[in-house]
Amino acid sequence: MDRLKEPDRSEALLLLGESLQEQGRLAESVPYLESVSASASVAVRSRSNVLRLYGRSFGDADSRDDTDGALELLLSEARNAAETNTRLRALWMAARLCRGRGDLEMVHQIEARIRSEDFGAMSIEDKGEHALGIAYCQYLAGEKRLGRMTIQSIMDELKANGIVNSVYLSLLSGLGVMKGDLGDYEGETRVLEEGLQIARQIGDELRYQQICGNLAYIHGKLGNIQEQIRWASVATSFTGPETSVFTHHQIHLQKARAYALQGCEAESLCALADGRLTGQKRIPSYLEQAWHLGAADVYVILGRSSDALREARSAVASDANVLESDKFAGPYARWSARVAVNDGTGVQETLARLATLRDRERLLDRIDQFEVLNAKVWLDSRTGVVSEEERTEMWRRLAALPAGAVNEFRKLGMLDID
Repeated sequence: MDRLKEPDRSEALLLLGESLQEQGRLAESVPYLESVSASASVAVRSRSNVLRLYGRSFGDADSRDDTDGALELLLSEARNAAETNTRLRALWMAARLCRGRGDLEMVHQIEARIRSEDFGAMSIEDKGEHALGIAYCQYLAGEKRLGRMTIQSIMDELKANGIVNSVYLSLLSGLGVMKGDLGDYEGETRVLEEGLQIARQIGDELRYQQICGNLAYIHGKLGNIQEQIRWASVATSFTGPETSVFTHHQIHLQKARAYALQGCEAESLCALADGRLTGQKRIPSYLEQAWHLGAADVYVILGRSSDALREARSAVASDANVLESDKFAGPYARWSARVAVNDGTGVQETLARLATLRDRERLLDRIDQFEVLNAKVWLDSRTGVVSEEERTEMWRRLAALPAGAVNEFRKLGMLDID
């Protein structure tokens, strides 16, 4: 590399960084992309900037200092990039950063910019990135069926042309999430298992780990506790410097939850202890909140109510009373209600929070939608009068959930409605 002169050196650095990202080695790609010279061509500089932001924002999401800043930079690169593929990648990355923010106006703006690209002139690879961006926006806007159709419309064409790369894997992962959100949990499992094969095929260990974690989650909801433990254990075996705090926390919480449901207290507490070990990585506040909510669930299943309430207060009381990401809306609703009842304060404020979440429920997945309504009915049963309409709707939604999820809510004490 040192023997190369500009512009060849910068082009080689860009290719190396992009190749590492295709293998899921995102953090490892960043130094090469940062070494691209300011004298390189506009196209090379723009592409390296976008990929560098991707590596920083997603390769080690737990050290992301300023999501808003990254979003602005991506949108700026999308405006200025000369190449269609670079613009599309910047836009779908920007859409992904919007997840959990609840900023629908920004999501719609990004979707409009993606749709303004000349689809007919795109290569098949670019059409894949175009579909990924549109599907992200549709998902974030609560249009999950449209998002599923958008992904399915391009995947067969990509595969027929022999294009099975990181973008294809992102499309496949997105399809799995949307199937689960729409209640097709068995379908999500099949899609995730295909995703494992592709992640292994392209050498993306980070995505392989993430998919294992997702499989642990979905098997838990289906009531397959041994499979939940198995997949969580596979996921933890890949833990390394590339693993984000989000992934690290979630796979250990899945393991702790599964053991708790089996009554294995020592193993459950051990998994929680391992999950707390994040080394020197900075933990942003929204992941701190998510951890406390997940740990509270584990403790209450174990029958350790005081520990559960301690964790929950860290997530929903005082300075932490605002939900920082819609990804955790259900547990946030549940513990807001339980803390209010236990402490005998803040009931009206909690009802207002739950009303706000119910207004946004189409943006949530099916389980979170149930959890928010369940928290409202549970709180009313302790502090006021339960609406018969809401009670009936709650039981109707519960009946549509898989057996494992229903059992979890029973163990959490959330189905004890007077």
